[in-house]
Amino acid sequence: MLAKRYRRKSGKKQLALEDEERELSDAPFDKDAFNDVIGTGGGAGRHGRYGGRFGRRRGGVGRGLSSLRSEFPQAALWLPSLQTGPDGTGRAEIPLPGNLTTWRVRVRGITRDTLVGQGEASFKTRKPLLVEVQLPARAVEGDRIEPVASVRNLTDKAVTARLEISPAGLVKKVELPPRGSAGVPFTLMAEKAGELSVTVRVSGGGYSDALTRRLTVDPLGTWRVAAASGLETRDKKVTLALPEGKEYTRRILEVTIGGRVRSDLLGAALAQVRPWRCLPARTFLDRVCRGLGALAALELAGKGTVPQDTIQRLREAVESVLAEAAAGERTGWSWNGKKSPDLVTPVEAVRFLARAKALGFPIAPGLLDRGRSVLKRLFPRAETRLEQARILEALALSGEAPLVWLNALRRNRQSLEASALALLVSAYCESNRPEGGSAMAARLRSLAKKAGPGQVTWGGDVKDGERKIFLPAAGSLETTALAVKALLQVDPADRLAREGARWIYAHRLLGPWAAPLGRAAALEALCFLEGKAASRVSEGEVRVFLGGKLLGRIPLGAKESRVLRVEGGALPPGPAVLSFKLLGRGRYLWRA
Repeated sequence: MLAKRYRRKSGKKQLALEDEERELSDAPFDKDAFNDVIGTGGGAGRHGRYGGRFGRRRGGVGRGLSSLRSEFPQAALWLPSLQTGPDGTGRAEIPLPGNLTTWRVRVRGITRDTLVGQGEASFKTRKPLLVEVQLPARAVEGDRIEPVASVRNLTDKAVTARLEISPAGLVKKVELPPRGSAGVPFTLMAEKAGELSVTVRVSGGGYSDALTRRLTVDPLGTWRVAAASGLETRDKKVTLALPEGKEYTRRILEVTIGGRVRSDLLGAALAQVRPWRCLPARTFLDRVCRGLGALAALELAGKGTVPQDTIQRLREAVESVLAEAAAGERTGWSWNGKKSPDLVTPVEAVRFLARAKALGFPIAPGLLDRGRSVLKRLFPRAETRLEQARILEALALSGEAPLVWLNALRRNRQSLEASALALLVSAYCESNRPEGGSAMAARLRSLAKKAGPGQVTWGGDVKDGERKIFLPAAGSLETTALAVKALLQVDPADRLAREGARWIYAHRLLGPWAAPLGRAAALEALCFLEGKAASRVSEGEVRVFLGGKLLGRIPLGAKESRVLRVEGGALPPGPAVLSFKLLGRGRYLWRA
């Protein structure tokens, strides 16, 4: 392909070739233009072995046998560095993909003395006789699919075309008027799971075309998952059992182990690491909760060596929420598009603004003050003590929690549920009155429930958390995270707080992590704990066994985690019994 010329000194260019329209042109077929752009027959065109001025698909695209079009990317080429000659001209040969469309060429050039320039051009790839068929993206085993093959004649003459479709086994004669088209329906059966390929060929009038489309066929049935995870300092044994009474056609075991705890938490705040990756942030409350997670991660990042690009991405996440908060405040501090403000959104927004200000982010003038005023107006209208505790903790973070309100709620501490009690403890600590929080910490510890070896929780069971996943303060995850952080604020060495954090790690694969409030609270608690923890040395390795058979050996302290995968006949029947054996000292993350 002949790149745009720059009559300057030699240098480098960047060249991009993109599909401009993703649809076929309705313009009449121009044979001379077709031959000039694409090339005909099997001979070489005017610029090398690809034929045509811009390059031709291998195998010929004009008369005779057609090339099989099977790849349809939106961008045909990205050439980051194209060296030009002394006259400023660069040349690239491009085998075009199967799209029959308008291609846009973008070229940017720079000389050795940093003079720059850019240009755009476009050209079309078409055929005199062409066929197209659209398939669904996915199907399920046993589905009956009824697509339509569209045949088009772009010449000025009538064409009698022969259409062949496989695997449908259809062969049909199609009469096409000049510049006309016809649709031919056919039937496909998705007989088995895997990939289904459909090839359509058309020929007539000395022209031909062929293409292959593919679709994924999913197995009939639904996925069932048994999952577990944890953060360990010793050997561990776990059994994963799928629900009984089902017929499973495919079984897969995936074990992820290793990676540094701090890096894992930073990735969780960026919502980029499995299994932390969460649902799209559809509401402002969702985005505020992600902003709170990013702030917690930034505070943790300041206590160690973190790549600068990670810090920058976290800062950008915070700044985007700050900008939206400043704009959304004009809707009456509800940020939910309603005339009457809700309670949870302004509470979390004030918490976010207070934390952002503490970390040095610029806040719009008066924004935090107006937020505090809204919360003070909402406090007398709060219907439950939990709502009052939420407001007081947010006001304490911003430095203005009235002591009379704190003491009034404290007098009812014996009747407070765990989440409200944890928020009140945090409110006292954030108000620089740790003695008030210490007095209630014993009551909070008494509400902890044993949840397994070395684990405690302050909520109900996991199913209860999944049912109430999108309700404020509902579920075990948020309640446990609030309690963990509150106890750590009172005593950074609190044993129950660490056992609660171990429970959070053990349940991060389950549904409650999709709830924005629970996810934000968990990240704040875990980042707070990791920031308080002393630097630990991990050395040695972890050996992973499945039913007594060694699956792999993973060194401790590696930056990246490692995935072990077993499926099909390699999996023993029945439950999967996994054993982790620690040889050395330190911590290791695992999930299965």
